[in-house]
Amino acid sequence: MTEPARAWLRISDALLSGIGIDDPYDMEENKELFEWADGETGPVKPMHKLFELGRLLIDVVQSNGTGVQLDNFPNDEFLTILVGGLTLTTNETKAEQCFYAGDSVLIPKGWSGLWRTHPGMFREVAIVPVNFFDPAELKKPQAKGVRPRKVEMASPQGTTTIHDGTYRIESRKPEAKAADDLALAADEVVYIRRGNLTLADELGAETFKPGDFILLRKGAAAKVSHSAGYEALAAVAKHYG
Repeated sequence: MTEPARAWLRISDALLSGIGIDDPYDMEENKELFEWADGETGPVKPMHKLFELGRLLIDVVQSNGTGVQLDNFPNDEFLTILVGGLTLTTNETKAEQCFYAGDSVLIPKGWSGLWRTHPGMFREVAIVPVNFFDPAELKKPQAKGVRPRKVEMASPQGTTTIHDGTYRIESRKPEAKAADDLALAADEVVYIRRGNLTLADELGAETFKPGDFILLRKGAAAKVSHSAGYEALAAVAKHYG
C-alpha cells in the first residue's frame, strides 16, 4: 500500500495505463463482501495497486471478465473506468446499467446486485472509505431503492456537492485566477476532467492535466491555480460508519 509523502501525489500515467499494477487481488481474502465471484482464471487475473490517504482508499484495479454478486454493498464507491466496460444489475429491479471507458460511477452504500465487467481488459480507479473491507459494515441494513449512477459535472460554476454520503463527491468549476493558498480541511482525491491545475510548494511546482488523479492530504500547504475552463470531480473525506 502506498501513501503520499508530499502534500500531494499524482497517480502516474504508467500505472493508469496498466504498467505496475502487479499486486494480486485476492478475492478469497474479501469473500465476506460477496455471495460469489468468478473470472479469476481468465487471461488477465485481477490485479491492483492500492493507495491510502487518511480515511480514503484509492485502488487502481485491472481484471478480465470478472463477475461478483454483492448482497449488501458495504460502503460508497466512486469509480472511473479507464479501459473496458461494466454492467451493474440491481437485484431489486433487475435493471441493467452499462458504463464504459471515461465514465465515472457512484455505487451507493447498501446496493445489492451483480457486478460484471465486459469481456476483455477492464481497468478502473476506485475510491472507497478506508473501512470498506471491514466485515462489520456488512451487518448494517441493506438499503432499498438505491442504484448506481453515472456521475457528471454539474452545470453551475463553482463547487457543487453531487453526493453527500460516506464521503462527498463534488463538481468543481472554479474561475481561472492567480495562485492562491490551498487550504484543505480534509483529505481528497481530485480527478481532472478539463483544463489544468498547478500546485506549488517549497519543493517546486507541478502542473496536472485532464485524466490525472491527484491525492491531496488534509492540511496540505501549497499554492494552487487553475487554467480557464478547468473542471474536476473530487472525492472528499468526511466520516464513515
